[in-house]
Amino acid sequence: MTAPALSTQVITFIERYCRVNADNARGWAPMVLDPWQRSFIRAWLSTGDPFIARAILSVARKNGKTELAAAIVLAAVAGPLSMPGQRVVSAAGRGKEQAGLVFERCERMIRLHPMLAERLEVTPSRMRFHHKVRLSYYEALPATAASVMGRDPWLWVLDELAQAKSLDLFDALNRGQGALPSRGRGLIISTYSDAPGNPLAELIDAVQRGQANGKMQQWLLRLYTADPTLPVFSWKAIKQANPGLGTILIRSTVEDEIEEARYSASQRTKFRSYRLNQNVEAMDALIDLEQWQSCLDSVDLEALEGEPCYLGLDLSSVKDLTALAAWFPQSGVLVVWCWLPEENLGEREMEDKAPYREWAKSGDLLTTPGPVIDRAVIFDFIRDLQMRFKVLELRYDRHRLDKLFAEAQMAALDIEMLPFGQGTRDMGPAIEDLEEALELGIRIQSNPVLNMCARNCGVQWDALMESRRPVKQQRELRIDGIVAGLMAISRRPRDVKPVATQASDFVLTGLYE
Repeated sequence: MTAPALSTQVITFIERYCRVNADNARGWAPMVLDPWQRSFIRAWLSTGDPFIARAILSVARKNGKTELAAAIVLAAVAGPLSMPGQRVVSAAGRGKEQAGLVFERCERMIRLHPMLAERLEVTPSRMRFHHKVRLSYYEALPATAASVMGRDPWLWVLDELAQAKSLDLFDALNRGQGALPSRGRGLIISTYSDAPGNPLAELIDAVQRGQANGKMQQWLLRLYTADPTLPVFSWKAIKQANPGLGTILIRSTVEDEIEEARYSASQRTKFRSYRLNQNVEAMDALIDLEQWQSCLDSVDLEALEGEPCYLGLDLSSVKDLTALAAWFPQSGVLVVWCWLPEENLGEREMEDKAPYREWAKSGDLLTTPGPVIDRAVIFDFIRDLQMRFKVLELRYDRHRLDKLFAEAQMAALDIEMLPFGQGTRDMGPAIEDLEEALELGIRIQSNPVLNMCARNCGVQWDALMESRRPVKQQRELRIDGIVAGLMAISRRPRDVKPVATQASDFVLTGLYE
């Protein structure tokens, strides 16, 4: 009779011997793995080629990842993964106290099952336990690379890497197993962090890029994260990052978190990090997304023909989006168009984690031929706008103004252009103008590309100037559409006064006084 696969043995061990707290009179219950947890164990402990030596499991908080890590540790000390004298260690991004969370779960599981309690001896003061016969052991380590060096573990578990300041701790654990990955296994369990400089994001990005090029096949990456193009509080997004919703994670807990985050930009940032498991650095969001959603509309551009407008142009070459915004102050309408080079659009889609090809097919994203932005296409588009509307001014990044002037002259583009800085001096007042316009209820042409930019746009404060500028919240996503919109909507100059028109009764008071 063929022995069960190693992964099956580990799953059986966990569900037979590992117990967790439960809401009943006995206070405990056998640990029943969710399908996604079983799938992870089977993939990680597969016996195929290549040997999967390293695994990253990134999931939102309160989905049972620490309990899963503790159960795997026990399987490595007293179960199917155990070998005589085997060392198992855990460390954590925020220090030994956090690493102790895995130890605490292990200690509780040992105490709750007679077989484990009989075979394992626990030393709480050292956050350590060992098998009395096999002499395999586990211990929690401080979160310093120096303390990890020389431990030579067969299995290491790194908890909450996103909370670490760098990848030094990971590097020490990884090197501690020697040059050959097959000597042991490593497991990283972590939720994204809202702290600046995220080593988890850096490592995940390296693995994804490596595997896209046919390398790093010894790595398993299971990333449960919400699609950044979905609304923040949609249950579809929440379910993507929380595979344990309804079994491990109680729905009412999430509902309480939504209420806390709905009216606070800082809480929304934490919600995106910890509940949606998105790579969001700690910063204030520039835009109140509920307010933004209420302003989205379908705009009839023909009804605006002949009206005065201001243009804001954020012109890129290869990586970023090129964005052109048109602000119609009389009607209170903002329209933004975005372009990418047509060549390598699929590669850009993978890098930015955005459905660019789908948006291009629907017409929401415009493209130019070739591998870089064809600026002649952009200038032709601006010329067409001049023929339809009364374009008063084109605002553009002043650091590239000389080049733009030359290109505009070659394109025979006859338009007044205003240098517009990207720092806090120019952008700070523009942000205030956008906030006031949103408060007054402007109409914004709904577009998924622009909505992606709005969700990703944060603000960075300059304490000395007491002002702000737009910055990315997630490095792989874009904010160019919002940058163009800020340049267009800025009150400089203030020579257009809002009036009521037959096409719209909207009167935008106070913006151009």
